[in-house]
Amino acid sequence: MPARLTYLEMALVAFFMPGCSAHKALLIGWRQHALVPGPNSGWSEATAAGALQRRLVGPVWQGGTQVTDVWLGDGDDPEGGQPGDMRRMCVFVIVTCLLATGLAVLLTF
Repeated sequence: MPARLTYLEMALVAFFMPGCSAHKALLIGWRQHALVPGPNSGWSEATAAGALQRRLVGPVWQGGTQVTDVWLGDGDDPEGGQPGDMRRMCVFVIVTCLLATGLAVLLTF
């Protein structure tokens, strides 16, 4: 599914999922999608950070060298990795995938 459609779908899921923010998902996804390398991954990563109201990515090291220190998300939100974050992210991703699958099935008819 194209990354920009996934961005919108993730914001829709965030609207209905307790503890998530559709507003932050749309805002942060739109503003920060280009901060990470690659043409598509930034859309879903930035949108997830906004939806779950967590700062994600952070400093990345490769071979002992820091390659980025970019954080995705609202600077006032806590870092990801808090208790319960992994479960929330898994539920968020599963619901998003189920919605995408449902939409794909509907579009084939």
